[in-house]
Amino acid sequence: MVTQTVPAPGTALSVDTFSSVKNPGVTEMNRTIITGVALVLSAVVMVLIDWPSFNVFTSAIAPIGFVGMLTAGVWLLIPLKKTSLELAILEYAEYGLSDSIINNVILANRQKVLDIEIKILDITDASIKRTLARIARETLDLIDGFKDDPTDVARSRTTLTRCLDQTIKIVENYRIIEGRRETDQTADLTEQTYVGLQQIAEAIEEQHRRNMDNNQTALSVDLEVSDQLLSHMTKS
Repeated sequence: MVTQTVPAPGTALSVDTFSSVKNPGVTEMNRTIITGVALVLSAVVMVLIDWPSFNVFTSAIAPIGFVGMLTAGVWLLIPLKKTSLELAILEYAEYGLSDSIINNVILANRQKVLDIEIKILDITDASIKRTLARIARETLDLIDGFKDDPTDVARSRTTLTRCLDQTIKIVENYRIIEGRRETDQTADLTEQTYVGLQQIAEAIEEQHRRNMDNNQTALSVDLEVSDQLLSHMTKS
């Protein structure tokens, strides 16, 4: 299993960051800009080649066709970046998961991890920041574990939804409290927040352990059945 890591604070983030699929290309807007620049430059070159005898009515028919074909070629040759959903579908295509599951479980929870990572930047308490990073890291590891056993998706879905939604709510409220700088009250709420986030981190880790234990149990059963079949075959 390839372990995914959470980007360091301050790094430019996107959901695509958590995908193992390469995503070359440009955005739709960038492709339009590049094509527009190619059109303008080729038109300028066309005029300069025939300057000063260039006449838009007599000299431009063939060159305009050439510029048009060149522009269309540039447009078609520049690849577009895949969307986050397209990347996730490609990443999990061989594991038998539907596009809906990939979108609503894998992609949705990666987005929640991204939200948590962004919110970490506004937190000053080191223990809270570390616990949030732990939650994000363990969530990505759990999601990546779906590649080992896609049936873990159904077992993990509720835990991920509840834990990550609650984490985001806690952090949003804590950021407001921390910003008030009321020392006595903030210290008490920081401790409560830390304990609550630790419990969430442990719940995600426990789900991950159960998934791995289930895989080990399934393997033990398969090996036991194989041993019984082999014993039966040798006796026969």
